[in-house]
Amino acid sequence: MPLVISGDAPMGDKYKERLRQMADGKVRFLGAIYGPAYKQIVAHSGIYVHAHEVGGTNPSLPEAMAVGKSPLYLDVPFNQEVSGEVGFPFSKDSTTLANLMDDLVCRLDEVQARAEQARQIIKERYSWSSVVDAYEKMFYGMIEHN
Repeated sequence: MPLVISGDAPMGDKYKERLRQMADGKVRFLGAIYGPAYKQIVAHSGIYVHAHEVGGTNPSLPEAMAVGKSPLYLDVPFNQEVSGEVGFPFSKDSTTLANLMDDLVCRLDEVQARAEQARQIIKERYSWSSVVDAYEKMFYGMIEHN
């Protein structure tokens, strides 16, 4: 299974070059990709890795779950909150993610089973109607307490 990395860091040219050298042509670096092309890449990936760690929930996590991905996610509270038990957490330890990926490549049936659950979580918690219902409940609760 090929390793494909999308994303970019405009100020990290030396770091990116070092990564390319370490990968020795075995990894495909796509750079920054947005919109429909990004969604197609995620939808057709075997395993989705979500390594965001700052700024709260990055929209790419629920978007990946919505297209049927059971994410491997960096174990921080907001990623854990969204992914729950359908995702696979990993730490920043240098071997944890590699070991998890090696393990899950042999367990793609489990990854796929969790993916369907991920899709359901997004429908239940992150659809516009569920978000509006939650806000409405919160605002009515505020009114009742005043």
